[in-house]
Amino acid sequence: AIAHTKEEGLEMLRDGVTTVLLLDGWGQGGPKGPVQWGPAEFTLFALGFEGNTTLRILGVGGFMLDVAGCKVLAKCLEGNTTLQELQLQKCGLNDAMAKELAKGLESNATLTTLDCNHNGIGAAGCATLFESVKGNPNIQVLGLEVDAQWATNLKPSGRGGTRGH
Repeated sequence: AIAHTKEEGLEMLRDGVTTVLLLDGWGQGGPKGPVQWGPAEFTLFALGFEGNTTLRILGVGGFMLDVAGCKVLAKCLEGNTTLQELQLQKCGLNDAMAKELAKGLESNATLTTLDCNHNGIGAAGCATLFESVKGNPNIQVLGLEVDAQWATNLKPSGRGGTRGH
């Protein structure tokens, strides 16, 4: 399901049925025009994700996240036993945000794919994320490709991708 409004996204999180949720963070919008998803809206959404037991894939690409939102998401990931794929492409992630996400990933054993491509995560943030998923036997894809166009919080040292176990 694709949520075009904040209300739709929260409703889908709470319905107890939705297994795939892709949020329209790029602002293409729905019938009411562009959606303005920012750090505050994402934090609100992440709070709604806490305790969800049906979601298998969550795509929130295109949000501009902040450290507070990453802390909330990490807390949700700690106790989640159903989410298998988390897509966080083009969210303005940096090393500090990666460090917060890593805290939630350390105890998550169900995630198979973490896609953080096209962000501003530097070498330190990539290493932190990689270390945090080493104990997860199910992780198959860890996407950490840097894209200078979307690296809003860091100046990446170069382009490259990392896919690891």
